[in-house]
Amino acid sequence: MMEAKSRAAFQHRFPDLDNLPLEKAPENSIIDEYRTFTATLVESYFKNPARIILNEPYGESLHSEIGQNFKEDFLKSCHNLGITSKTFSVEPNYEGGVLIVFGIGFGFHLEALIEQTKVNSIVIVEPDLHRLGMALGVFDWHALFERHECQGRHFSLITGNDPHHLAGAVLDHIALRGALFLDGTWLFVQPPFPLPLFNAIKAVILDNYQPLLIMQGNYLDECIMIRHSFENIKTNSFYLLEASRQSRRSEPVFIIGSGPSLDQDAAEIRRLRESCIVFSCGSALQACLSHGIRPDFHVELENHELIYEILSHAAQTYDLKGLTLIGSLTIDPKVLSLFDQALLYFRHRTVPACLFGAQKYEMTFAAPTVTNVALRVAVSLGFTQFYLFGTDLGTRRTDKIHADDTAYRDIPVVSEVEKFFDFSLEIPGNFGGKVKTDPLFFVPAQRNIETLIKVAGVTVSNCSDGVRIAGAKPLKAKGLRLPPLALPVPVIRNQLLSLYLRLAPGDGFGLIDPLQAMEQRVRLFDDLRALIERAQQDHFDPVRFWNEILLFRDADAYSGMTLLCSRELISAIRFTAFFIHRVNHPEIRATLFGRALAALALLLTTIREQSEDSFTPLLSSRAL
Repeated sequence: MMEAKSRAAFQHRFPDLDNLPLEKAPENSIIDEYRTFTATLVESYFKNPARIILNEPYGESLHSEIGQNFKEDFLKSCHNLGITSKTFSVEPNYEGGVLIVFGIGFGFHLEALIEQTKVNSIVIVEPDLHRLGMALGVFDWHALFERHECQGRHFSLITGNDPHHLAGAVLDHIALRGALFLDGTWLFVQPPFPLPLFNAIKAVILDNYQPLLIMQGNYLDECIMIRHSFENIKTNSFYLLEASRQSRRSEPVFIIGSGPSLDQDAAEIRRLRESCIVFSCGSALQACLSHGIRPDFHVELENHELIYEILSHAAQTYDLKGLTLIGSLTIDPKVLSLFDQALLYFRHRTVPACLFGAQKYEMTFAAPTVTNVALRVAVSLGFTQFYLFGTDLGTRRTDKIHADDTAYRDIPVVSEVEKFFDFSLEIPGNFGGKVKTDPLFFVPAQRNIETLIKVAGVTVSNCSDGVRIAGAKPLKAKGLRLPPLALPVPVIRNQLLSLYLRLAPGDGFGLIDPLQAMEQRVRLFDDLRALIERAQQDHFDPVRFWNEILLFRDADAYSGMTLLCSRELISAIRFTAFFIHRVNHPEIRATLFGRALAALALLLTTIREQSEDSFTPLLSSRAL
């Protein structure tokens, strides 16, 4: 009876477990012995618990002037309350975090672990489904789930044997809960879970958790992207790219990035030029043109004004006539004047993308590098066969991280960008050996390419002498042979462009309701203010406040207007929680949280005021 209820409880919560094996429960004497062993193990665990502990607060999106003011005011509050690094604990102390249990055992460890950690989210990692099947007849899982779910707790189950998959699933869970809960995550190993597998999973987690804490940009970046998008719609003509995939095409595509290996392959690319479609990516354009390689499409991602300067510099030396720009709608509007025609897409997780219909237009996996964009867009265009050149995503020589004859060599202000890369991580190279890469920038780029290859089911050959990319076959360019294209490139390009809507200046505003968008913006900031006031009056604790504010980080809510302030919102909460959760005195903790709420209210009010002008083109569009 208990086995049937437990099986039903698992299958109800985890429907993917449709083939749980039937296993005979062990003898009662073995169960009793294991129960005693588990109780001793749990007791021993809490004498020195394994946890993920951050050693500093993270507030990446607080770089603006108002963000810095927020941090300074909060730290001043800490000082005034006598809170210093010597007075707060090393480990966070809060209720409602995350517990990762490696090994389902017979389930005897869970009750004590949950009660003592006081977590709200429990993740069970179990590679052996036979062990899980055996546990069903030993432990009342139905009662466990029901009891704790009634108290607001949530259970997840992760299965499999690959440490990278298991670690990725754990990190995805924490990201879904909110990276606030990464700090202080509990890690418990229940034998017979293989210790080498746990160590491998833990190593991957510790090597890869930092991207969870990175939040690119801030509200100033969002305002720039809003202004650029609306100005492009108002003043420029362009084709509007949709995210859905067109009919499959057989023409081979060369995706060319500006990694250092591009220089050694340039002659081979030139030899094969008439047998492929060429996409140049960002700073690779000038390098391609210097080697006599004229792309068919040039791809840009960033909204920074430097992009116009870089492309203008290239146009002074090389004729850009005939090149089609593929870019984000957030690009500097002046850039479009350098090209004969443009095919624009909506950048993922931006206010304009949500306003115009994120599911239809925005490009997932098109970040963080322009090479990611090129591959993603080419997949949407219907191409299925790809060759990567200069997509190094790292380097074998840290003294050379870009190809020659790029803006990094010619424009001093651009060359300064190279100083911000951190090639501190060694990973397998595409052609063997090790390659140094930046874990916070290029590793996410690598993962997005790998995911896209898997999801899209395309064929990719990696000719770059850089990072190995799973799903992409390493291939030396020298031996590559391709048949001529069946159609001239201009004919192929025109076929592709004809698939998309061409917008004349101002036409794009007809795709949305500007008045509704502005109403959603007002409602967003009004609701945020009301939530903060309730938290102040009802003395919310920080974890409850975080859980209630989850809606405000959802891009689908408020027509995407949440993206105006969600970066600051999440960074501010995470930054302050680092300190608040380490204050053990209840009254001081409550006072500090109250001051954090007041500072957050001021931060959001300022964002509301300073972002209003960015919507002027949207307001004026109502008269078009």
